[in-house]
Amino acid sequence: MDSIKLYFQLQKSYLKSISSYKADFFMGCFSFFANQVFSICSLLVIYQFTYSIEGWSFYQILLLQSFISLSLSITDMFSDNLWDFSGTIIQKGLFDKYLVRPVSPLLLVIMDRFQIDAIGGVLSSLIMLVISFIFSKTKFTMIFLVYLICSCMIIVSIKIIIAALAFVIKKSRAVMYMIFTIYNLCSYPITIYPLCIRIILSTIIPFAFCSYYPTVMIFNKNYILLLILFSVSICTTFLAINFWNLMMKKYASSGT
Repeated sequence: MDSIKLYFQLQKSYLKSISSYKADFFMGCFSFFANQVFSICSLLVIYQFTYSIEGWSFYQILLLQSFISLSLSITDMFSDNLWDFSGTIIQKGLFDKYLVRPVSPLLLVIMDRFQIDAIGGVLSSLIMLVISFIFSKTKFTMIFLVYLICSCMIIVSIKIIIAALAFVIKKSRAVMYMIFTIYNLCSYPITIYPLCIRIILSTIIPFAFCSYYPTVMIFNKNYILLLILFSVSICTTFLAINFWNLMMKKYASSGT
């Protein structure tokens, strides 16, 4: 609870510091929103030539993509600083400031920035979700929030694992970009891909548990899948924290 309180105090200060740049905020929100519009347009083009993809209708795919977008936007909002960490923080020797504070360095890295521009992505994703729920005739239930939380936990855990590589290789942003480019494959049902791709997305890099499987459970409640999703989210979080702590032991300050 102390960490949560500290988090909101830091974010309050950060929001005050960026409140003087309102134009940047609105441009950032617009860029997130425009990205959603372009993805819908590309999906509309595809459905001009087909009625379904692996049995999925347009609005079912839209729900899948809006769920992915919402998960990514939320995680970008609260953990975007992991991208900076994987890029420059270790290389420039800026990690020392986190070590001299009486709070977990991992928590401080995550709390160091609030990506307010991602609010545009959250709002546009919510609009897409409402439209897709209505037109796909899918009933919304509160268990959707469980799917969303588990999805966000997995995404942040993968970010932490990749960012932790920077303790050894100094910069791991290229790896982060490469891995999250693979995430684009989850914009469509993974059943359209070869078996090897499906295995990778379900085990080695479990992005399918952030998109495909939760969406399947929205349409067809499957409590076995829910148990698996919950287990994967807990395991990836546990793995990420322990991997971070292991890699942090290999950290050498820029002055050494």
